[in-house]
Amino acid sequence: MGSMTQWPNPFYPQAAAVFRIDAAALRPHNRGQMVVYLSGAIEYAPDCGKGWRAALTPQLEALGHRVYDPAADERKNLTELEVREFREWKRTDRERFRATVRKIVQWDLDWIEHKADCVVAYWDEYAQRGAGSQAEITLAHRRGIPV
Repeated sequence: MGSMTQWPNPFYPQAAAVFRIDAAALRPHNRGQMVVYLSGAIEYAPDCGKGWRAALTPQLEALGHRVYDPAADERKNLTELEVREFREWKRTDRERFRATVRKIVQWDLDWIEHKADCVVAYWDEYAQRGAGSQAEITLAHRRGIPV
């Protein structure tokens, strides 16, 4: 029997039962390295979606997979000015904010379409408020990428 690993997360205590990975049981099915995209709320999540991703990433890497964490990659395809100012633009310049968000969405969807072997989606009340996770899951499904 493999050891079960749970991850505690103060923002998502209910998720401990969801993310239980039995590495010994999974190994026979995952003989090759996969590139995993972590989909879930960022904008509306209390911790910007970083907690569950930081907890899950080492477990996936221990299984030999590569992980792309869009919450950790704040630069993406943005200019220095966009990285520095885009959250402020949400209050002060909606048009610039929308244009920057469109660039981020395009980057993330391109990443899934051209690089991801699978998508791990954390679906909660915060993901339901935004549109990014829905778009990512739908694109993956349409392209035959396992979610």
